[in-house]
Amino acid sequence: MVFDIISSVIDIALLYLYLNLFLSSPKKQLPKSLVFSCFLFVEIILYNANRLLISNQTMAKPLLLITIGCLTTVILTYLYPYCTFRNRLFVSVSFQLICGLGGNADLFFLSICFPHTAALISDIQLSFISQFCIWFFCFLFRQLWHKKYKSQSVSYNLLIILTPFLSFIILIVIIQCFLSSGNAIADAYYITVLICLLSLNIVNYYLLDNVIQVATLKEKERELSKQVDFQTTKYQQLSSAYRNTRSLLHDTKKHFFYIQNCIEAQHYTDVISYIQNALDHLEQNYSRINTGNLVIDAFVSNYMTIAQNENIQFDTKIQIIPSRIPTDDYDLCIIIGNLLDNSLNATRGIPSPHPRKIYTELFTTKLEFIIHIKNTCQPKLKSSPASQSTHELYHGYGLTNVRSLVKKYDGTYSCFTKDYTFETIIVIPIKSSDALPVSNHV
Repeated sequence: MVFDIISSVIDIALLYLYLNLFLSSPKKQLPKSLVFSCFLFVEIILYNANRLLISNQTMAKPLLLITIGCLTTVILTYLYPYCTFRNRLFVSVSFQLICGLGGNADLFFLSICFPHTAALISDIQLSFISQFCIWFFCFLFRQLWHKKYKSQSVSYNLLIILTPFLSFIILIVIIQCFLSSGNAIADAYYITVLICLLSLNIVNYYLLDNVIQVATLKEKERELSKQVDFQTTKYQQLSSAYRNTRSLLHDTKKHFFYIQNCIEAQHYTDVISYIQNALDHLEQNYSRINTGNLVIDAFVSNYMTIAQNENIQFDTKIQIIPSRIPTDDYDLCIIIGNLLDNSLNATRGIPSPHPRKIYTELFTTKLEFIIHIKNTCQPKLKSSPASQSTHELYHGYGLTNVRSLVKKYDGTYSCFTKDYTFETIIVIPIKSSDALPVSNHV
């Protein structure tokens, strides 16, 4: 009876950890007592189903148990939020496959390594060995499948897998000792060792998982710090653009006053010369892009000047109606600023004689606000076909923030590399129909 209880506890722990791996954590509004009661209820169903079918030795027995296991696991997935039916089905079927794999791996291992011992091991002992096999395969599958764990170091992956594997070996060695000693209290020792091994595995799991969480939080903190610095710089640029605009208005009054005096005095030659100098001054010191949206005008003009100073070709095609841009200025600042900043940084690293170009296209339609930015990239990036993620990592940390803001406005984000060019296309739906009768063309 004690063995059955311990075995059931391990089964519940395995299923709970596996669901948490793929589906995060249960819904926060659900009491923990209710969650664990559901897992306990499912384990009782499986235990009784196995006992009812114990006399059935046909092929129907494993199929029935797998079907019941899948159905009960699917039911448990409804305790987790934001889960599609495909995910529910995948998690349920994959867990049953891992259970089947673990249940057969122990028999295979014992028959190869300990053929004499395999015949003497009881069903309950074999069940415990199978559970540790399942535990090991769950960890292994997690490391291979889950993106968060695949990115960890090799040493971490070895540490997380090593504990259940060594526990499996220790369990077999302990059984060998107990079988050879013939001690009457061997079962009590076996239970003690089993509980200790189970506790060590659970503690190891949570300790190493916390290491990942701490590392993830630190990385997010670094990114947030970079974004704060980035936003500070961009708002300084906006502030400078606003001051330049105010200065332009102030200077324009003086220009008109001087031109008026020249015309009244009939000094027409001076007027022509003065206007030409004023135009040159405007070209050098004020915004080159004038759409009516301060963020677009300031950022595109600023990056155009920087690019030209660094001999980077910067082309634009902007056709927007400012009133139809569906984002607020703060979010548009993050989107435009990050994309242009990443494009400039990526283009700077291109060695001669490869072309260095940035193309910025912004336009509004009746239904959408579209941002299309592309830049040339280093030829070596094209040679690695897999790595859209590599391109994105190379292209800057700000893309994560851009994606989240695009999602906020129910838009779509896509990026790809083609012919040594990195392209980003963002489409944000326009939910308001407030539009001006004509568009601004730049």
